[in-house]
Amino acid sequence: MSNNHKPPAPLPRRGIDVVDRAPANGRAGEPHRGFTTVLWCCPEHAVLVRRNVRLVADLPKSASEVLEQLASELFNNAWVHSRSRETGTVRVSVFRFPTCTRVKVTDDGPRPDSPTIPRLRPLDVYSEHGFGLFLLDRESDRWGVLREPTGGTSVWFEKDRP
Repeated sequence: MSNNHKPPAPLPRRGIDVVDRAPANGRAGEPHRGFTTVLWCCPEHAVLVRRNVRLVADLPKSASEVLEQLASELFNNAWVHSRSRETGTVRVSVFRFPTCTRVKVTDDGPRPDSPTIPRLRPLDVYSEHGFGLFLLDRESDRWGVLREPTGGTSVWFEKDRP
């Protein structure tokens, strides 16, 4: 019997901090629907990110798939590039406003071998990596990066509703 069996990841939970319940970036007064989920930082939880985006966005399948892919890219970037891979969790916030859907992925901050702030780089079509922020820039209507007071990094995007 192998001793390489990894214990299951903790179950996701709802974010309960005030910052988790309020949308960021100047839309606090607008009516909205959504929530934050705290997920264990492991690739297997990307499916939960996509499901939560689909539930909150409430869009036709083709529009929802774009949001799901972008959110999944950001979640996987947190796993690859942040300390959350070692320290544990990623917060994924999804809010639906009358005019757009906003997704924000917050990790525990950069790993020592990663850039301190996610940034768009020139596209290298021969590379296996580096397409996430390119897709985000191309497919979202607005996006940005926030440094959190806790040392974490948030990458957010908005997609206008059809």
